[in-house]
Amino acid sequence: MTNLDRVRAQVRRWRDDLINLSRRDRVLYYRPTAAASLRIERPDLDLVVKTLLNRGSWEFYLPPDLPQPKPGEKRVDPLEVQPPRPSELVTHRSDAREVENALRTLERRAIQEAMDKGIWILYLAAGFVQWIDSEIEERVESPLVLIPVKLDRANPRDRHHLVFANEEPVVNPALAVKLETDFGITLPSLGEVDELDVGAYLDEVRRNVVVEGWSVQPQMAVDVFSFHKEVMYKDLKDNEDLICDSVLIQTLALGADADTDLGFDPPTEDELDETHPPEKLATILDADASQRRCMVAARQGHSFVMDGPPGTGKSQTIANIIAQAIRDGKTVLFVSEKIAALEVVKARLDDKGLGDYLLELHSHKATRKEVARALYESLRKHPQPLPRMSPAELHKLASHRSELSAYAEAMNETRQPLQRSLHQAIGRVLQLDWAPDVPVPNSIDQRLELDKFQAILDVAEDLARAWAPVSLGEDFFWCGVDPHAATFAGKRAVLGNLAEAKAKLEDLRRVAKAVAEHLELWWNDSPRNALRLVEVLRILQARRSVPAEWLSREAVEPIEARVRELEGAIRDRQDAVRQLVELVGNDWPAIDAGAYRRVFDSEVSLTEKAGLQLVGDLDAASLSERSAFYGNAPEVLGRIEAMAWELANGLGLQPGAMTLDVVDRLVTLADLIGAKHRPEGDWLDTFALPKLDEAINVLSAVVDSYREKAEALSGLFKPSVLELDLESLRARFETLHRGIRKLGGAYRADKRELAAHTLLGKTTKAVIENLPQAIEWQQLAKELKAAEDQHSAQLGSYYRGVETAFDAVVDAIDVAREALNLAGRELRRPDVLRNQLALGGEPDPDLKALAEELKNIKNDFVASAQQLVPSAQSVLSLPIDEAASWFRECAPHIRVLATEAARLEELAGRTMHLRAVRAALEARAKAHEVDQALSSNWEQDKALLGEAYIGINTDWERITSDLEWVKKLRNAIDAPVDPITAQCLLSCEMAPEPLQDAAKSWTAARDAVLDHFERDRAGELVQVLESSFLDSEELLGRMTDTIGQIDDWVAFSRARNRLAELGLGEASEHLIHLRVDAQEVVPAIERAVLAAWVDSVMESDARLTKYRSDDRDALVEEFKNLDEKFIDRAAGVVMEAANHRRPKTNRGAAGIIEREGQKKRRHMPVRELIAATAEVVQAIKPCFMMSPLSVSQFIPPGLRFDMVVIDEASQVKPADAANCIYRGRQLIVAGDQQQLPPTTFFEAVSMDGGDEYEEGQIDEFESVLDLAKAGGIESLPLRWHYRSQHEALITYSNYSFYDGRLITFPGALDEAEDVGIEFFYVNGIYRRGGARDNPIEAEKVAERVLFHAERHPDLSLGVVAFSEAQAATIEYVLDQKRRERPDLDRFFSEDRLSGFFVKNLENVQGDERDIMIFSIGYGPDEMGKITMNFGPLNKEGGHRRLNVAITRARRRVEVVSSLRASDFQPTNSMGVRHLHRYLEFAERGMSALALDISDDRRDAESPFEEEVLRLVTSWGFLAQPQVGVADYRIDIGVRDPARPGRYILGIECDGAMYHSSKVARDRDRLRQQVLERLGWQIYRIWGTAWYRNRANEAARLREAIESAMRGEYHKSRRNPATKIEVQYEELDFEQPPGWAQEYVVCKPRARSFYSMTDPAARRYLEEGIEQIVAVEGPIHIDLALRRLRTAWGAGRAGNQIRSSFESALLAVSDRGAVKLDRYRFLWPPQMGTPPVRYPSGDPESIRRIEFVAREELDLALLRFIQDARRIEEDDLTFSVARLFGWHRRGPEISQGLDDSVRRLLDSGKVRRDGGYLVAVDDEPISQVSQ
Repeated sequence: MTNLDRVRAQVRRWRDDLINLSRRDRVLYYRPTAAASLRIERPDLDLVVKTLLNRGSWEFYLPPDLPQPKPGEKRVDPLEVQPPRPSELVTHRSDAREVENALRTLERRAIQEAMDKGIWILYLAAGFVQWIDSEIEERVESPLVLIPVKLDRANPRDRHHLVFANEEPVVNPALAVKLETDFGITLPSLGEVDELDVGAYLDEVRRNVVVEGWSVQPQMAVDVFSFHKEVMYKDLKDNEDLICDSVLIQTLALGADADTDLGFDPPTEDELDETHPPEKLATILDADASQRRCMVAARQGHSFVMDGPPGTGKSQTIANIIAQAIRDGKTVLFVSEKIAALEVVKARLDDKGLGDYLLELHSHKATRKEVARALYESLRKHPQPLPRMSPAELHKLASHRSELSAYAEAMNETRQPLQRSLHQAIGRVLQLDWAPDVPVPNSIDQRLELDKFQAILDVAEDLARAWAPVSLGEDFFWCGVDPHAATFAGKRAVLGNLAEAKAKLEDLRRVAKAVAEHLELWWNDSPRNALRLVEVLRILQARRSVPAEWLSREAVEPIEARVRELEGAIRDRQDAVRQLVELVGNDWPAIDAGAYRRVFDSEVSLTEKAGLQLVGDLDAASLSERSAFYGNAPEVLGRIEAMAWELANGLGLQPGAMTLDVVDRLVTLADLIGAKHRPEGDWLDTFALPKLDEAINVLSAVVDSYREKAEALSGLFKPSVLELDLESLRARFETLHRGIRKLGGAYRADKRELAAHTLLGKTTKAVIENLPQAIEWQQLAKELKAAEDQHSAQLGSYYRGVETAFDAVVDAIDVAREALNLAGRELRRPDVLRNQLALGGEPDPDLKALAEELKNIKNDFVASAQQLVPSAQSVLSLPIDEAASWFRECAPHIRVLATEAARLEELAGRTMHLRAVRAALEARAKAHEVDQALSSNWEQDKALLGEAYIGINTDWERITSDLEWVKKLRNAIDAPVDPITAQCLLSCEMAPEPLQDAAKSWTAARDAVLDHFERDRAGELVQVLESSFLDSEELLGRMTDTIGQIDDWVAFSRARNRLAELGLGEASEHLIHLRVDAQEVVPAIERAVLAAWVDSVMESDARLTKYRSDDRDALVEEFKNLDEKFIDRAAGVVMEAANHRRPKTNRGAAGIIEREGQKKRRHMPVRELIAATAEVVQAIKPCFMMSPLSVSQFIPPGLRFDMVVIDEASQVKPADAANCIYRGRQLIVAGDQQQLPPTTFFEAVSMDGGDEYEEGQIDEFESVLDLAKAGGIESLPLRWHYRSQHEALITYSNYSFYDGRLITFPGALDEAEDVGIEFFYVNGIYRRGGARDNPIEAEKVAERVLFHAERHPDLSLGVVAFSEAQAATIEYVLDQKRRERPDLDRFFSEDRLSGFFVKNLENVQGDERDIMIFSIGYGPDEMGKITMNFGPLNKEGGHRRLNVAITRARRRVEVVSSLRASDFQPTNSMGVRHLHRYLEFAERGMSALALDISDDRRDAESPFEEEVLRLVTSWGFLAQPQVGVADYRIDIGVRDPARPGRYILGIECDGAMYHSSKVARDRDRLRQQVLERLGWQIYRIWGTAWYRNRANEAARLREAIESAMRGEYHKSRRNPATKIEVQYEELDFEQPPGWAQEYVVCKPRARSFYSMTDPAARRYLEEGIEQIVAVEGPIHIDLALRRLRTAWGAGRAGNQIRSSFESALLAVSDRGAVKLDRYRFLWPPQMGTPPVRYPSGDPESIRRIEFVAREELDLALLRFIQDARRIEEDDLTFSVARLFGWHRRGPEISQGLDDSVRRLLDSGKVRRDGGYLVAVDDEPISQVSQ
């Protein structure tokens, strides 16, 4: 058997598995069930059906509760006791409880199937075919018409109402197949719902079914029917060849034997950011690394399995994959049997604004009307995308991501050759923080080797053992001794030197004592002072004669200061006299010493009070001239002011202050009195000027245009022509008076009427041709009249119509404007000014004379002032009265300067400038001042300086020399000394030699001892030996006694030197300096070395440049903001790409959609609509969301999808998926093998109540997920678990079913009534012999449901029972309790995604709620017996059902059970064993798992975390390391002391846990985002910042904890926008398409002074051709010639004109300015693809088809085809003709369009598909990408 045969066989097995025509099929072999079926007995069928289809409703008759008849009595008919109301249906059941129970069962089953699978199974069976099955020879009845119905009730207190379910009524498909297959009978179709007449349909069936013994009965029943897979069977049967050709089908059918290769190497998480950066993906929702791997694989076109354990974001990932596919231009078929799975993905895409690109073809969304409406709305309305992120923002996002990842890598990579990570090293440094601080060694850097590091620690230990020189301190005397001294000989030499030093010390003490007594100094206490006495004796040998006081006073500096003061004063006097002689001569003493003060005061007054600074080169004469001007100025200014006020009054002005500027304005204003063009009186108003300007602008423009037009037409028309209806005349001459109509009377009448108004008195051709110009003239006349009506009044007498002299008007307005500007706000009497300036006024001639005189006086004064007054402008700008005051103030001071200058010139006998006058007077004052000072201090100075001071003739060098000797002596004796000692010193004659010799002997002996020591140590010892005779003697004795310490020093020195060689010299010396304890030496050295290494790494590694916490926090924050913005904006990119591919026309297939969408009824069947518009539908809705059933029902077999995604695939049988898979090119199977397999368990048991598991009862199948994995399709797991808000909710599954592979996150809240897992034990009884339920347990479940409904109404809740019977009982008990609690009704909504539900174990996959309550149901039976039968849990793989059930909760799980874990007995069933363990887990918690995962057993992960933990606990906070039970844990959690079950703060470091993800988004945003959603407040510690600034970072941490304690720490962030509000753009299909542009007609400029045939016009013809082609190219040569003829006003193109044109064209073509193709079209030289152009409003823009270049025409057709995706040829040519303005498709146009279509077909750009044309899109027209 070939592979193809094997594939075909497998496909047939799948097909046959879909349909069951055996007697087990209740749709074909109808058997009412005892529990639920309801036969309707009255009223009649037609009334019931019509009421339902007309949207009416029916209630159900509930028979009264009648007593049982006594024996022999006739049973009373309930209908007689309580007749039914007209609105009630009477069923076959006679007991009200039976009716209500049946209704509840039907309602429950219908809602559950609709919620889970979107399949409606509750029907009114209208009409039954009763037929005979020949195989069994029995009468069978089958429902005929199935009308979908609902059982509605508002609440449990309400009665059930039967209503139409708004689904399509169907003919029983199983019956149709059976009749056609076995009997050749075809049932008629139903038609539209609104037209359905069931009675008539039954009659038609009766006519068709004419078989003996068969009948069609008008019976009715309300029941559940499952018949939907017949269409799937037909799909696989009819399209077997297509299916077998599918590579995906072959892979699944043959597994490893398939010839296909779908394998690939998926990217690892570590390389994701580098090889597939997130900016390249359309990630509309947050995606962790495992999800991004799936996105990448999907985008690359790979088929794979998405392993999605519970809560790992499978739906989120699918939504991202779909969004990416839409952006990439791919089509997607998203399939799931669980409608909740479809709706979750749909909701996520809706929230991101992408819902408009999804086509839902399941449940009620798949009606004809709904589908047509959805497609039509999306055709005409396009979502408007949000703006993209800028390239700069995207670059910054990528840069930040790389920077963050680089930092994490840098912190945690193992660095060679030290073999440590930076984070480890920093942690160790912080652990050793208690050790003493020592300098960080410079020699240690990032190249430190592990061997060297260990060697350093070993030597440090040696040093610690030899620490006596440090620990003994001053009691260790042999520091720094030469190692040779440790030898035997060395020690003997040392002892000899010590003895010699003691003897010489005693000799020195004796001689020093004698000298000290003689000098009265008493310096005999130390060797150092003995040497000082030697120096004193040497100084005294050179005695000077100085006052003894100089030795006894406190300081000589005052003497030195007085000497410098006297010497300087005398030198200043000498300089002043020398200057006086040079300036004035030897008569200088005659100068008045007080003159300088008078001149100085005057200049200061001028400068400070008047701001006047006179230049220094003014002589006496110049100063006298200025003195005169300043004196006269006030009088002149007074006269100017008086005249100015007189002039202002005469002009009607009242200035606020009179200034010279105001004078100028007044004079200028007075000059306007004699203006040539005087303004109108009312123009002298500021409000009138804007109106005047408008009037002059409007009227002058209109008059000019009118004059120009009148002059141009003056040779043709009289002005009276303007009175005619010229527009009508032109229209008649252009359209009516043509050809034979010129012979008519109307033509001659129009000519006569027009001739009467021409200059020549006749209507010539020129007259007719110029009618448009005459119309323009007439229009101008109207415009002039309108302008005059509005504006002429403003111009007054100046306006004289078209004869107006506008220049004069402008001049007069300018006079008014200037007068108003000059007058400004100072105009108080406008009538006075108007009288002087305006037309009709009487100007005063004296004012003009006054103004002239005032101008002359003012100008003369200003000219003098500008010459004689510095900074004259500032003075002249003052008000005139203030300026006069200024001159009055300056005049007397100028006079003083002039007087003194004159006197000094007279004494000197020459001219002197002001600068020299100042200098001479200042020198005279200085000389006088010195003479006065010397005279007054003579006696004191003589006493201070002694005999050497003799006034101005003193020898200052001698006095200075004496002072230097005294200072030297004073330094030697530590002056001051008492007067007696001073006299002894000045009279001493003792020689220094005896004392000097004794000192030398001591020094030599001392140095012999010191030579055994290092220089620095010798320096320390010499200080002690020289300090005092007693200390020296003691030290020499102690050294002799401790000679043995030399050995200790040698060991210490050797270790210290070795550390120095290793680069730790400075560190060890610092430890020695601090005198630390020996046990602190090694930690301090280790800390210093590691700190140096850390510093070097941080300095050299560019990845660690930003180490400050503020910088790192800011970097992370900005990355988060940018990444969230990217997520927010990604949907906009998807929209942009999808909108680009949508049709831009309503022609072709789009037209079909438009017509169907606008219909009210009689819509095309969905399958036919999709088949007819497939390409357009996929362009509008690139993603179809369907159940497997609806795929076969609605999708034509030839329609292909780039990608097929199957969700919840573990529950999908291959037979149910094959119809989807063969329609795709790529397959993504999403599911979890640890969850529910496909099964028929509840199909077999749910209607009749029993669900005990028995062998053979349950059929379990291989899923398409199993098949895909077995077939070798690559699996990509999702690893992050998001759902559980308490980690215990997923812990059992994670470790029991997923080997701990899931990354789960701890919640901040451990214990509360709405989180975690809680076990509720009840003494329930499992009614094994009856209803097989547990009512006591159901009561407890209902109690817990109502508890949460009341306490937590905002949380969603679901109940899962381990059996269908228990689920029904719970629902019944809850209904009864709810009757008493109407206040809780709003809690019990039926929303598919968040509403309350009660389900059995088999139907809960895909659901999730905040709180889940499990009812085990099973337990001790009525006899107290416990069996280990738990329904489907007992079967192999039953543990998968348990896994589904226990992973549905987000916040809390409550287990209500009549069994404890201890009640279980050994069993081989894995499912039961897991139930046992889970119950134990629910009772005991984590300890039940026997795993080391409890967070209270964990230590900190690294030394760094240990140090932070130690610090936090030292502050008194309760901190827990490694919070969590899975691979990911929070480094440190700080507990709330008030609520021990709550963490107030999570502390995250940047160690291994931080680095555990190489993906920046996961590491730096998503993890924290998930944790914050779980209630955490997260505080991040950056190791580098903590290391560099521990105190500050610790303070920040403490403040964060304390803020969290107070409830004030909030660093939570927003998630990326959860919902986008979409704005829509409504397309206008009547507008020209966007790819076409308006045709622009070129109007070249002609040189009318040449004719076209004139050789001189050649150049202008060439220019015209170039201009025309540049604007209109490609343009036909004849059309270009016509443009030129029109421009030149030429008539027909005769041979001469054509010849001139062709010559010009040849020249233009030769030089490459235009291109001429073979079809005689002219092209711009650089043009490639021509634009498609449609007519504008210009009639010349409508081109005949032969004037449209074939390239342009072909492109227009191609664009229309591409827009429409598929279009009929007639529709296409109609659209193109309309675009080009051709309202009729005559023969020429039709032929041209047909030729264009043929060219496109021949080129391969277009192909025929049936009766349609389809574009062959090898490449997209343009790309849309981010």
